[in-house]
Amino acid sequence: MSVPRTEYSTGPSKPFKFRPPKTSRAWVRTVQQLLPLFELLDSTMVPVDFDAADVERLRALKGQRVVLTPNHPEGVEPYVLFRLAGILGDEFNYVAAKEAFEKPAPAFRWLSWLGLYAPIMQKLGVYSVVRGTADRDCFRTTRELLVKGERWLVLFPEGEVCWHSELLMPLQPGVAQFGFWALEDLSKSGKTPPLYFVPVAIRFLFAADVRPAIDRSLGRLEHKLRLEPSPSLPRYDRLRRIGEAVLAKNEARYGVKPAPEATLNQRIQEAKELIVSRIAAAVGVPQDRNVPVLERVRELFNALDRVVHENYGEGAYEHQVRSLTPQETQTLYSELYRMLHIIAFQDGYVKQTLSAERFYDVLGQLEWEVFRRRSYWGPRRVKVKVGEPINLTEKLGAYRQNKRVAREEVMREIEQSLRVRLVELSAASRSIQD
Repeated sequence: MSVPRTEYSTGPSKPFKFRPPKTSRAWVRTVQQLLPLFELLDSTMVPVDFDAADVERLRALKGQRVVLTPNHPEGVEPYVLFRLAGILGDEFNYVAAKEAFEKPAPAFRWLSWLGLYAPIMQKLGVYSVVRGTADRDCFRTTRELLVKGERWLVLFPEGEVCWHSELLMPLQPGVAQFGFWALEDLSKSGKTPPLYFVPVAIRFLFAADVRPAIDRSLGRLEHKLRLEPSPSLPRYDRLRRIGEAVLAKNEARYGVKPAPEATLNQRIQEAKELIVSRIAAAVGVPQDRNVPVLERVRELFNALDRVVHENYGEGAYEHQVRSLTPQETQTLYSELYRMLHIIAFQDGYVKQTLSAERFYDVLGQLEWEVFRRRSYWGPRRVKVKVGEPINLTEKLGAYRQNKRVAREEVMREIEQSLRVRLVELSAASRSIQD
């Protein structure tokens, strides 16, 4: 699972050493054979359904330079791509946040205690990145891997887990930059081979009726929030009532006084703006309300990551962020992580499509806010759809004319492809009727 920064941020006194890939075919094959056992140990490692036509589309790219760009709804998506590598009979390389090496899933923490978890990850082709920073070791390694072209590379363009199965966070244009850097290096030797970016849409779907689990989740939240039990109300009405109660507690916590005529969505937006603005003031990052809140949250995460992991100069901004204590940094991380969990929460999201998956999206966020954990609802499956490959070599001329525009155009194509395929996969959602 994705690891909250609140669990690993202890201040600049704890440096991190880059972990390069040390891919071992023997290790990859062994772990792929053991996947059925791992699925029994860890409920997040669920069965995966790949469309046969999509697999053949990918087989046609074997021997080419390929970057797979999946969406990142929950944090276990690397496992899905690892299974795909097994189906194709290949080994991939994967870029993973540094905390993925430090905080394994509970079922595998014994490997971490023995000092084995991180080395095994590296043997499986995973290497580290410190998010939000100019991680030169990671950037150089990514560029070199693409130039060599020995293995496909998995990059998650959202950069953060979004916790919503049908939503995407804004994609980071820097992802396309890796491909263009590699093509520039290759062109110096007189070669401009194809380099494909392939969108991969991943969708988690429940395999059984989870209405009893929804009712239990609603009941636990009502009890914790001291709301009058209301089993006779429709599930969506109960969910909305819980959401309003959580919002009211956050409004009181941050001193937000909504206007009497404000709608629920207006209140949610105002609370988000206030939290983000306060954190921005503490870190010293200018705010522009015309920029989506989600993008500003990511920039604040990046700023805090730089506080923890990079050396600063002597300017006023550098002085301000360097003056934050580890405890203050930890608190700010915690507040931002809260924002990630409520950022996509909006009135009507579940009502638009009364599906088990959307209930899980929102109830899971509310459970995390109230209990700091999400409950297990039952077995799920993963469905995967592969988009049309995007050949960056065909865009190299445009990149040389205007780098920023070319990068953004590539990421727009990836985003659009992912959105279309997520809509297709949503047709298999499990309907919930009261």
